[in-house]
Amino acid sequence: MAAADGPSADLIAASQQGDSRRMAVSGLQPQGKASQQQQYVGVPPPGTTTPPTFFQKARAPFMGVTVAATMAVAAWQSQRLYKRRVSTLLDEFAATMIFHIGDEREMAAAYSTFKTQLGPGRFTGPMVTTFLVQFARDVPVGVKAIQQLKAAMAIFRVSDDAACATLLEAAATKLERQPSVLNKLVFAAERAIPQASAMAKLRTKFPNWSFDTVAALQRAMLEDLYRTLCEEQGLAAPDAETRAILGLSNAEAARLLAEVQQRREDEAAEKAAKIAEAERARQLQEALERAAAQNAANYKATGQPRKPVKSIFDTQDVPQAGAGPTNVGDGDGQTHEYECTSCGYVLFPAAGREHKFFGDSFTCPQCGAGKDQFVDNGVVT
Repeated sequence: MAAADGPSADLIAASQQGDSRRMAVSGLQPQGKASQQQQYVGVPPPGTTTPPTFFQKARAPFMGVTVAATMAVAAWQSQRLYKRRVSTLLDEFAATMIFHIGDEREMAAAYSTFKTQLGPGRFTGPMVTTFLVQFARDVPVGVKAIQQLKAAMAIFRVSDDAACATLLEAAATKLERQPSVLNKLVFAAERAIPQASAMAKLRTKFPNWSFDTVAALQRAMLEDLYRTLCEEQGLAAPDAETRAILGLSNAEAARLLAEVQQRREDEAAEKAAKIAEAERARQLQEALERAAAQNAANYKATGQPRKPVKSIFDTQDVPQAGAGPTNVGDGDGQTHEYECTSCGYVLFPAAGREHKFFGDSFTCPQCGAGKDQFVDNGVVT
């Protein structure tokens, strides 16, 4: 009966079991929803995919271009630094070679050292070219310079005339804006390495000088150098080896030596004439001072200047302006004393030069009297 009045025990148990299951499912439902939400975060549902933007499309190519540009700039910078280093080493090499010019052992050591520093590659050509340019700029023209250039080219071991000619042309190109320096290089190269110089046609490398102008300058440089050598050796001819290095024939050498000797003689004669002229001027000055003192004494004693001994303006004695030496002073070739009768001023013109002092416009420097107021007091003793 109890079973009929209320729910049976089985139904109650089943009901309790169902409630438990509902509670379990209810407790798990939020966690399931969260898991479902986490599963779809950032992932659009099927059929709703958004197309990429322009920037998204351009991002990958832009990054590639950026990387390529960065690599190109880095390569350019590296290449620029490398070229600068090579240029600096070449300049230092040339300066070192010039510093040791004439010392073949040191020059060979410098060549080997800098060649190692420059690293792998063909640097002999640039080294030789840079040296030739520096050599022409710094080494003075002379026999030693020719010998030194020849020794340096032997150290470089550029025995092929064609290759050497190419290097000479490269050096000449660098010196086009310095024609005087290029002229020095031509002079030394034509005598140190004549075959290569002929192949390089160095005399045609001057942009503003004609071939004839270069030839004339080269000849003048040669003759001036040889004259200097003759003077340095006491007006003696240099030895045959020197003449051979310079490329002078015996006849040319003899002519140049004779010119030097003649010039020395002319200079000595001119110097002697100046000394003699100075001595005559000194003597005349002394005579003038003595005559002035005597004239002052006479004037003080008598109150009148000395009386004329002989007038220089007799008809046969009057000098004509610009007529050259006359017979003033009796034509005896001696210095005479000429005195102004107005004030006593005395002149002592050199013998034969009286006309320069007694031209038409001549007046006494002291009182302004005309030339007719001067008298010849005779030979200065």
